[in-house]
Amino acid sequence: MHRIVVAVAAVLILAGCAAQPPAVSPSASPTATPASLVLPTCDTLFTDAQVAELMGDDMQAMGDISPEGAVYGSTVEDLQSLIATTPGEFNCSWIIPASERGLTVSFVPADDEKRAQVVDALAPATGTVDGSAQFFHSSADNGMFPFTEASAVGRPGVNLWICVHDSDSRALDITHAAWDSVVALNPGL
Repeated sequence: MHRIVVAVAAVLILAGCAAQPPAVSPSASPTATPASLVLPTCDTLFTDAQVAELMGDDMQAMGDISPEGAVYGSTVEDLQSLIATTPGEFNCSWIIPASERGLTVSFVPADDEKRAQVVDALAPATGTVDGSAQFFHSSADNGMFPFTEASAVGRPGVNLWICVHDSDSRALDITHAAWDSVVALNPGL
C-alpha cells in the first residue's frame, strides 16, 4: 500500500511539472488587447507607394513623435488628453517641409472604458461600422486651415483606437489604410 501511495504521489508531482498545453494565439483569442496585437511601426505602417497615393508625392516621414507629444491624431481636447495619458500610445507623422501640409496617425490602446469615451466624444461625427472597427469622420475649418479627422475604434474585444488628423481631406482613407495594416498583421481580427 505504501508503494502505491508513493507511486501516485510521484505521478501527481510529475504531472504538475509536465509541459502545459500551448496558450491560444492572440489572433484566435476573442479579445485582442494591445499587448496581444501585432502593430506596425511608423516605418512599416505604409509603403512608399501608399504614402504617395494616400498623402501625396512630397510627404516625408517624421517617425514616432510621441516623445515630443506636440501633435496627435485628434484636435478634440478631451481626446488629446486621453492620447497623452495612455501608456503604450505612439504617433506617426508626415509633413511636406516648409509648408502647412502635415498629418499624424495615433495608435492608442483602448479598453472598454476608453472606447466608450472616444465614441461619446466622436458621436457628432459620421460613424460607420466596417469589419472589426467603427469609423468616424469629420472636417473643420479653424479659420485659417481646413482639416479632416478620422478615427477607427475597435469593436468590443479589439482594444485599439487609431485616429488621424490631416491638414488635407484624406483622413478617412488614411485611417482605413492604417486599420487594414493592423488587420493584415493580425489575421482573423
